[in-house]
Amino acid sequence: ALEMPVDIQPTLDTFMSAPTEVEARAALAAYPYGTFVHHDGRGSEAMLDLLLSLRRMSRDDSRLRVRAFIPDIPRDQAPSPSDVDRGMGLYLTTLARQQADGRVLVLTGRAHARKTQAPRRSLVPAISHLPIDEVISLDFAPQGGTYWACVGANTACGPQAFPGNPNVQDRRISLSPQPGGGFDGFLMLGRTTASGPAKP
Repeated sequence: ALEMPVDIQPTLDTFMSAPTEVEARAALAAYPYGTFVHHDGRGSEAMLDLLLSLRRMSRDDSRLRVRAFIPDIPRDQAPSPSDVDRGMGLYLTTLARQQADGRVLVLTGRAHARKTQAPRRSLVPAISHLPIDEVISLDFAPQGGTYWACVGANTACGPQAFPGNPNVQDRRISLSPQPGGGFDGFLMLGRTTASGPAKP
């Protein structure tokens, strides 16, 4: 499950089922909105590589599905960030219930991935709406390097510096529940390099 708007789902379905990679890429390129047009980091070369890898994997396992999960809430309803996260959480819960013999891997930002509300924050995270005893949520542990994001008043997009000790290079998952119950452990990837915008 990817943090993308649900209205891109037909495009993702076409991408996954297209007979050739050329046709799959063309399906993404034809989508007029979203992450591969407005490059906030989720439309990166790394994300495109992930989608292409999942497409290849699905040829060997027909149970594999790719799902977008940001709900389509009309702007005239003036949804709050917590309303959007609640919609995300309910969608993911429904998706998990449909996978009785499988698992759902969710890739999302840490603000949405917390199992509990962060101290002094008003946002009620998406993952907190799932059955918490059935969820393993990992925080990302930066170890130096760069990442792609849109920041600042003008939402300028580009490589941003990651904090962390660049001398500590560890690639593993550490399961160690964090204070407050927000996360069950850490995902460590070593030093990272920002992945620029993709052109499907």
